[in-house]
Amino acid sequence: MQSAPVLCWWPVNGSAAQPARFAILADDLTGALDCAAAFIFPGYAPYVAILGDVSDAPAISRVISVNADTRRLLVDAASRVKGQLLANLSSVGIELRYVKIDSTLRGHPGLEVSQCAELSGAPVVLFCPSFPGTGRTVRDGNLLVHGVPLHQTEVGNDPLSPLTTSKVADILRRSPGMALTEVHLDDVRSSGLAETLVRLAETSSESPRIVICDAETDSDLDRVVAAGVTVTECALHRTQPLFAGSAGLAAALARASQDSSIHNVKTVSGHARRPFLIVTASLRSLADRQIATLESAGQVSRLGVEFAVTREGTAHIVHPDMTAVEAHFAAGNNVALRATIVDDLSTLSPAVVRKAADEVTAQLGQVVRRLAEQNDIGGIVIVGGDTAYGILTATGARGILLHAEPLPGVPVGTISGGSLDGTVIATKAGAFGDDQTLLNLVNFLPAGGDQP
Repeated sequence: MQSAPVLCWWPVNGSAAQPARFAILADDLTGALDCAAAFIFPGYAPYVAILGDVSDAPAISRVISVNADTRRLLVDAASRVKGQLLANLSSVGIELRYVKIDSTLRGHPGLEVSQCAELSGAPVVLFCPSFPGTGRTVRDGNLLVHGVPLHQTEVGNDPLSPLTTSKVADILRRSPGMALTEVHLDDVRSSGLAETLVRLAETSSESPRIVICDAETDSDLDRVVAAGVTVTECALHRTQPLFAGSAGLAAALARASQDSSIHNVKTVSGHARRPFLIVTASLRSLADRQIATLESAGQVSRLGVEFAVTREGTAHIVHPDMTAVEAHFAAGNNVALRATIVDDLSTLSPAVVRKAADEVTAQLGQVVRRLAEQNDIGGIVIVGGDTAYGILTATGARGILLHAEPLPGVPVGTISGGSLDGTVIATKAGAFGDDQTLLNLVNFLPAGGDQP
């Protein structure tokens, strides 16, 4: 397939190293990181605003990925936050070009996309949650996880956001008033895709047209992006299409903007032989298997952190004594903190479960803050978006300047601000990767290797 042209909303001003600034707006922190990581190549210096404050972004950063942290909020609160962040971007002249939603459609994907489309004035939104590198694909409008319909998977049964369907359009319709169109795989792979998108953009009424595209491969996502460029170049449109999806579609946008041969420069600053820290509170069983693989390889000492939860959602650590954890780390051991809740949450409401989850991550953040203040941490790996947000906010971090993406959906960068300032960090969604992912990541980090 012919390479997609460079997107005209990244004007080069005579130099490929000087693209215009643009924004990615994400519904959680790992999503903001995943999408920004696609643009790790010369001239872009992607920066992730942990708290949504774009004023902290370095002048060298052309890609500003903003964590809205709206996935865990109720609908009204999410709408207010998103509206304020969009206004902030507009006030400083940073154009929104990408809306990152969860690859398994958790949170409020319909609200996220429709609100951003309305406020940006986009005539059409190209929407695709596919992320082939992590097993997420869309066929006949249905979202599959490693070939299994989403609602039949562990992810679909998440107590915080359970699903009864895998139909993307049905999930988006939870937010009313959207004009939706499905484009199935045969059409995505046809020569008429661009013409179809232009026609949809021309016939859009007051509400933007949300075009749900099938995609099973990265090449399918490249076709969607190339067709989107055609809509952009159409003289009938004063505004450009908005792209919305997971990090898979973001990576296709990056491929369209730069020679992929210089993408993802795999270098990280740091010093070996300092102990690193892995932290997760993910509900995914995969996280346990990944840590077990690390432990079997002699790379880490696993320490379970157990939380008890009341009927009201209040959480507190019951095991172990955190002074023991601090002593273990101070002795130079690489440590994996695996947080679990010992109580049955199945009878609690989603709101109470959310409160408990927030308390768990906030307390984990305080543990990490103490460790960082008392020890020289060689690097930190955080599994799960909520966990990453809780830890980074508790330690006072404001942003992350990205350097590499050694594995799909696993960005690596340097923390800016707070008690972890200057520390190498890697993040990963709880459901991403296979049993070897953390082991492969640790071997990449400068703090990796056998324990001291």
